Amino acid sequence: VAPLRAATRAARPTRDHLTKQHTFLFSACVACGRHDVIAADVDSCPVFETDPIATGVDAMDYLKYCDLGGTALLSLGRYADAAELFLRATTAPATAPAAAHASAHKKYVLCSLLAEGACAFASSLPKYASPAVQRHVRGACAAYASFAEAYATGSVAAARARFAESREAFDRDGKFMTRLAETALGSLHRRAVRKLTETHISSSLADIACDAQLTGGEAEAERVVLEMIDAREIYAKIDASTRSVTFLDAADDPFAAEEEAAALAGAVAEARALAERVRRKDDTLRASRAYVNATADLVSSGQAGGKAKPEEGKRIPGDADGDGEEDD
Repeated sequence: VAPLRAATRAARPTRDHLTKQHTFLFSACVACGRHDVIAADVDSCPVFETDPIATGVDAMDYLKYCDLGGTALLSLGRYADAAELFLRATTAPATAPAAAHASAHKKYVLCSLLAEGACAFASSLPKYASPAVQRHVRGACAAYASFAEAYATGSVAAARARFAESREAFDRDGKFMTRLAETALGSLHRRAVRKLTETHISSSLADIACDAQLTGGEAEAERVVLEMIDAREIYAKIDASTRSVTFLDAADDPFAAEEEAAALAGAVAEARALAERVRRKDDTLRASRAYVNATADLVSSGQAGGKAKPEEGKRIPGDADGDGEEDD
């Protein structure tokens, strides 16, 4: 892994560029389970530039970057970040669909369910996606869209029934996808417990087991709540004498407040950096010869909202002074 990391850094014209070496590095890391290396690269040097002339990359290199990077992030439990990378793969400019588009979209659907409890683009991609990829994904990922629709209802029974109907499609895509779908299905119980924290101050373990549709009763409810407390998914305490759970406010935990403040500061810094990057890119495009020539052609033909200049030697009717405009 170390030599491939060095090769990737050496091949980059800038920290923003995608290179051919990324594919080799990410493939090796996934094969040996070094998902942390991929996550570190995605976090510290996100790709903003794909320059075929400078680095020799093509569309497939970008698809592999998104797919392998997303796979590593979901393996680390960073489902929201993984979903974002998979969505980038399916919405990247393309003239024809590839198998990688359908594969990335399937992972995007399941990661979105795990991160948000619903998938905004399960059955159709955003409008800016390639129409060819849109059609391909709609047909190839129908089983995943159907499962996402049932999952979004919050009903464990409905989601299980739809999972059973689509089990053949999941198995056909491999054990990894089947396990990921099962993980999403199992997360419905924990999501139901999280919803209780929004509407209840306290609740009995029996009621939690009922609301979360846990078949193991109070014992399973207690286990799930303890696991969620350990994972800091919820803030609560269990009263063993009354067999009840009291839900706490995250603001009461000083460590949670510090984490939230740090996350907010990081998000603000990231937004500012992105705004500056967009401004520099806009300045570069406006100064490029191709952009100047293209806009000059539009202006001269009258398509840019301006007035086309008359051909030399010709007068506009009603233009007595010859200034190129009709006189009042």
